[in-house]
Amino acid sequence: MKSPDSKMVYVCNRYSGTVSEIDPAAGTITRTVKVLREPKAAVFSKDGNYLFVTNYLPAQRADVDIVAACVSVIDMATFTKIKDIQLANGSNAVRGICISPDGKYVYTSHNLGRFTVPTSQLQQGWMNTSAFSVIDVEKLACLGAIVVDEPERGAAGIWTMDCTEDHIFVIHSGTHEVSIIDHPAMRKKFEAYPNKDNLSYDLRFLYGLRERIDLEGNGPRNMVHRNGKLIIPTYFADVLNFVNVDTRTVSSVNLNPGREETAEHKGEKYSTMQPNVSRNGRVVMAVIPVMPAPTV
Repeated sequence: MKSPDSKMVYVCNRYSGTVSEIDPAAGTITRTVKVLREPKAAVFSKDGNYLFVTNYLPAQRADVDIVAACVSVIDMATFTKIKDIQLANGSNAVRGICISPDGKYVYTSHNLGRFTVPTSQLQQGWMNTSAFSVIDVEKLACLGAIVVDEPERGAAGIWTMDCTEDHIFVIHSGTHEVSIIDHPAMRKKFEAYPNKDNLSYDLRFLYGLRERIDLEGNGPRNMVHRNGKLIIPTYFADVLNFVNVDTRTVSSVNLNPGREETAEHKGEKYSTMQPNVSRNGRVVMAVIPVMPAPTV
């Protein structure tokens, strides 16, 4: 991503756990800062003073009471990490991040694992749900997590998100959809919610506030919002979707007609998209990749 003045480029070095500042004119790395674990995406505060960086996975051990991923905050003046904002307990796979146009909130998308409950069912988000957290930019604190699943219909594979004054856009890779959320109505309801710790269990919070749009293809992950349209490619199908935000209509272009999946492509798809979810969001089967036992 580029700096607000477009002079510098910032890169998340996922597997080294760092963020680098690059001067493209000089072709040099000017500064590097360590974050927590697998930085994946970032967004600047509106004044440019802070860089908010998602950490894909929690940094804690898995056998403690609190296991949660964090958003790291980088002070741009000194290019040092000044805080790790902990998300809701069980948060992991933190992918997308955006900032509200007024600069008050940062939104970040992630899974929520319910590791404190018995593994007795999958329905209604018992084990895993998809959510996005709301971070107060002034306080540098997480206020709560909003679940995007519904009681009768899952929204698996939350990925990229973006927002305007009027809408929040959320990609669901597992159900091949994009959610369009009424931003002002969501904020009003969120700010009035009495106990925000309970939000991460409220599967009805977004009732009446969003519309789910089916996309063509399989496995959308990223999107670009331009001139009232969402441009959304699909990872496993080579299909490019164009969503008109005002009319909610979808058109698509097949970028690779006649494409045939190889065994390797199918293996990646089946192992990545777990559980497999039908178009109505219901779990069909859970695909668990099994590693071969080492030979002796």
